[in-house]
Amino acid sequence: MIVFVVVWLLLPFKWQQSSALIIVKKLGINDSVAKFQDAEALFGPSIGLDSPIIGRVYAADPLEGCVHQIPLPPNASHFALPFICLIKRGNCTFGEKVRAAELGGYVASIIFNDQTDDIFPMASQSCRPPVVF
Repeated sequence: MIVFVVVWLLLPFKWQQSSALIIVKKLGINDSVAKFQDAEALFGPSIGLDSPIIGRVYAADPLEGCVHQIPLPPNASHFALPFICLIKRGNCTFGEKVRAAELGGYVASIIFNDQTDDIFPMASQSCRPPVVF
């Protein structure tokens, strides 16, 4: 199944914990495959209501993203949509994960918690790509 993701920020205020909605859709149809409630990171740029991030989700390799650079998929240049990196929480800082994805060419990162369904704000030093948890 080929999917892409749309990320909207639902509460765009940096002084509060912001909330994002990740919508997974199958290419070629207009229906959502899945929706996930997330929280925007306390670092990196905000995702505006008028400028959602649309891209293909690709799992980091290694999944925890604790490397210098997370490479794009081998056939990335064949796709018009940019890539969003899916990264598992753990083993290094949020900032290290996001920097590795940024160096690899990803436009945004989604960090997921495989231990619980808890959503909490991520903190790190500033970075360029948007991040949600």
